[in-house]
Amino acid sequence: MKRSGPIKADPDKVKAWTLKSRKKLPAESAKRKATRGTRRSVVTATIERAGGRCEARMLLPMIACQGDLEVHERHQRSIRPGSELDLNDTMALCHRHHAWVSDHVLEAHTLGLLKHSWED
Repeated sequence: MKRSGPIKADPDKVKAWTLKSRKKLPAESAKRKATRGTRRSVVTATIERAGGRCEARMLLPMIACQGDLEVHERHQRSIRPGSELDLNDTMALCHRHHAWVSDHVLEAHTLGLLKHSWED
């Protein structure tokens, strides 16, 4: 089929589509809402288990702890969905060490701060 120019849109259809597609996304999915309480208890238990201190401070003494504690999952959520709800897979890290783990993936695997999908 040969066209002599650009396709012209029907203004009424464009307006109807625009009005129809303005539905706002929810701030939180139903699945995330359902796991919120469990996640909160995992975060609390992880920080209590660590005694309120960064668990990477001994593994990486050359990096000074800085910032609030964050809960880190050794198995990435994209690789192992549900890992954020597994107490045995979580660690309490300060913000600086958590950023270091994200920036130095190979070294973090060597130190046991990250795990591959096939590791338990």
